[in-house]
Amino acid sequence: MTAEALIRQMVPAMIETVRDPRMVMRRIMGLEMNEPARWLFLLLVAVVSSILAYIGLKQAVASLPLAMRQQFSLSPFAMAGAQVFVLGAMVYGLDLIGRLAGGRGHRKDAILAVAWLQAVLSGVQVLQIVVGLAFPGLSGLLGIAAVVIFFRTLTLFTAEMHGFHSAGAVFFTILLALVALATVLNFLLTLFGLLAPNANGGLFGV
Repeated sequence: MTAEALIRQMVPAMIETVRDPRMVMRRIMGLEMNEPARWLFLLLVAVVSSILAYIGLKQAVASLPLAMRQQFSLSPFAMAGAQVFVLGAMVYGLDLIGRLAGGRGHRKDAILAVAWLQAVLSGVQVLQIVVGLAFPGLSGLLGIAAVVIFFRTLTLFTAEMHGFHSAGAVFFTILLALVALATVLNFLLTLFGLLAPNANGGLFGV
């Protein structure tokens, strides 16, 4: 399959994911793929997403004074490591949270759910980078849209995977879990010297 053919298949699937996450999650749950292949897909998506995030970050801070740019001094290797850690933690977190709440989901489905969600967000990243070159102001709006897509899709993916009916309860549970995850990640990056603390001493001022 050529790259062009792959893009032609993926773009409609990404749009469908934004429109109807529950339906896409049902398709994901019906896929026949062994667990090692699922983890490999997750790893590939994490690497691509890290590259795009690094490019986007450099583009976003390019016009800032040098002193301010140094606050965003996360290396590409640290970004890749952080991305893999976060996505892996999300997989186990979605599986564990669902099971503790009586959900019926499986970890293998959580792997593909997280990987595909990140693939969709990578598509938004590409659009954000391209638009940012011509219309920098719109890039920020796309960033906001990406956050909305992330939380909405992750919430509905999780609810569908575990058979939950209350998307609101799932959303707040995910929000609390992500705050805890961000705190741990911030601490680890600073502890191991992968992130140069800024004036506020944390990741991106957190």
